[in-house]
Amino acid sequence: MRRLGLMVLATGGFACGGSDVTGPGDFSFTFDDPIGDTASVQTGTGAIDLVQLNGTVGPITLLFRLTFSRQVTPWSEHKTNALDGFLDLDLDRNPGTGLSGAALAGGGLDSLDLGADAYVDLRDNGHGQVGLLMPSTSGQALTLVSARFDGAHVTIEIPRTALKGFIADSLWAGAVVGSRDLSITDIAPNTGHFEIGRP
Repeated sequence: MRRLGLMVLATGGFACGGSDVTGPGDFSFTFDDPIGDTASVQTGTGAIDLVQLNGTVGPITLLFRLTFSRQVTPWSEHKTNALDGFLDLDLDRNPGTGLSGAALAGGGLDSLDLGADAYVDLRDNGHGQVGLLMPSTSGQALTLVSARFDGAHVTIEIPRTALKGFIADSLWAGAVVGSRDLSITDIAPNTGHFEIGRP
């Protein structure tokens, strides 16, 4: 599920650490995706199935927590349940700007109906980081951000400073996931996109 030939195994960049990234002015969001709605099942292990996306949007950090129906491991561990995929972020809520949604670009079953102004490549670099990319006419800006794997949960912390031009508190999101041995196994949501905004 490569996207524009990205290689996340770069070193350096910016990483946001710490376990408490919420603070004054933050708001939270939660979206569920049906259990068992995967595109294919691998004999013996099953397909990686994203069942929830939640997190917080704050003045300093955006936190995204992906919850799966079973344990996933980092891509760098080369296991059959190693996570592959993308988390697309439409920062201006306009499907006409940015890249096509990863579901459509990867030959998926459905478009996420968004334009990815930024996206997270879920393949980690073996050092607790994944790549945040912001495509532009001059190329793609890469920032390495924190990714924590904990059983069936993956938590990604993105500093707002890495999202150039993102000044609002609302965005659209969608995810396309799979494993090392399968291509796309789940698209979340199944149609459209998640609308993240202050309640």
